[in-house]
Amino acid sequence: VFLSPLTVNPEVLVEDAPQDSTTAVVPSDTLTVSQNLIVAEQVPRHSDQWNLMLRRNGRTDPLGSIQLHAKPDSDTKRLSYVALAIGKAQIGTLIYANGAADAEKIAWQIHEGVENASDQPDSELKEPSDFARSTIHPHFQLVELVLRGVAFHYGNMPTLLRSEIERLFRNGKIRFLVCTSTLIEGVNLACRSIITRGPRKGRGKPMQPHDFWNLAGRAGRWGQDFS
Repeated sequence: VFLSPLTVNPEVLVEDAPQDSTTAVVPSDTLTVSQNLIVAEQVPRHSDQWNLMLRRNGRTDPLGSIQLHAKPDSDTKRLSYVALAIGKAQIGTLIYANGAADAEKIAWQIHEGVENASDQPDSELKEPSDFARSTIHPHFQLVELVLRGVAFHYGNMPTLLRSEIERLFRNGKIRFLVCTSTLIEGVNLACRSIITRGPRKGRGKPMQPHDFWNLAGRAGRWGQDFS
């Protein structure tokens, strides 16, 4: 039995079956993961107020609203500020960015909105900060970002640093992690919420449904966010 979620051509999995065997392909739209698809829409003429609506079974039902900490004046700030409003009271918030430059910009925008609870940084967050300062560059952006529990994650980073960021995100030390399409391509990283706006995979290419649902499938950590 092959289970192949959202595969376009599952029949290729049984092409090599013996000629005298019985095979079948059973397509199904049943979701194999549990998550809620929530749409955020700006309240007309109020850029810092957003309504949240649950999208399910072809219906859209109102959930409530959120208040942003400031009025966004760009698409990246809309994404950043909504992510901050939704994730400020929890851990495990992933934000999907359409490229490395956007990931860095969004991480800084979230960093600026995160309240610094203590002047003394967490020792576990200080270690990757010191590592980035000494091995990459004293002014590498993660040096400051990670001290407030914010980071970005993309392919063109030292593997050791990327792995440590993933570990700190899993244990809740890093609360906001901005990722690019490397997350779709094999990185095993679960979260509580994924925030995205106009997702693309590649320059100018809208994300296809199978990649979107692969991304969405990261939301909902077993034994933590649902059981």
